[in-house]
Amino acid sequence: MVEMTARGISAILIGALIVLLTPFINGGLAEARAQVQVEAGACPARAAPPAALAAIVQQSKLRTLRPYSISQTVAHYYDAPLGLGILEVGGNGRDHAYDWMFKLELPLWGGPDRARPLGWLIGGALHTAPGAPSAPALTGAGMVETGYELTSFIVWEIEKDWFKIKLAKGLSAWTHRCHLRAAKIQLDYVSWPTFLRRHGDWLHFRKPLTHMLRAAADIKSRRVTTIGLNHKLVLLDIDGDWMKVEVEQPDITCMGGRGGVQPLRHIGWVKWRDDIGPWVYFYTRGC
Repeated sequence: MVEMTARGISAILIGALIVLLTPFINGGLAEARAQVQVEAGACPARAAPPAALAAIVQQSKLRTLRPYSISQTVAHYYDAPLGLGILEVGGNGRDHAYDWMFKLELPLWGGPDRARPLGWLIGGALHTAPGAPSAPALTGAGMVETGYELTSFIVWEIEKDWFKIKLAKGLSAWTHRCHLRAAKIQLDYVSWPTFLRRHGDWLHFRKPLTHMLRAAADIKSRRVTTIGLNHKLVLLDIDGDWMKVEVEQPDITCMGGRGGVQPLRHIGWVKWRDDIGPWVYFYTRGC
């Protein structure tokens, strides 16, 4: 009886141990399978990152753009090109939204192919591969503020699963979608139409010029009203290069109900982008 009891207890303990370890075993196997798929499939193989990452990151902090140095980003300028969309912090990186640049470890290429590895973006600076040209630290030339003191890479070109980003003036690089998801800090591609829909309750034209609100999404359509410098756009719909909006003039969002001003409201269509990116944006820092 004692022997049967001991065997029973052993069986229970072994079973419990298997239950506890199964997720870790399966996770390790899944990770191994994923790595094999990455190296053998469509994802371009990457070289090993440079050694002594801690020292590299510490050195980079002394000479590179801090994510909250917004005055250096292109969104500081009214007519700066903004490309096709952004690479923003996503997935596990959202817990590091304000310092993600120093935690990012991302392999880069000189073109949308496997033949020209450029190096690694680590700690906010580019560390070039053997044989690749030396490069300066990252600057704000290819970044835009996409939230309160939050920055994202501007995507300039897309070729299949490759994204072109700018690291500094005169220096661009390509990265692959699979490495964006596999990185320690994950990045997600977001197109400008998708991004602007998130913030569509308070948009404005970036450049201080007057614009025409039209009855339909056509440059020859009837003019509804002229949009002056003091305005608010509420996004209703997007159709290609045209955006259906409700226009409020003047914009009283930050007046807090003071002054008794009643804005005039009109609904119509405006052209919102061209080949260098969106004409409209949102107030990333609110009032």
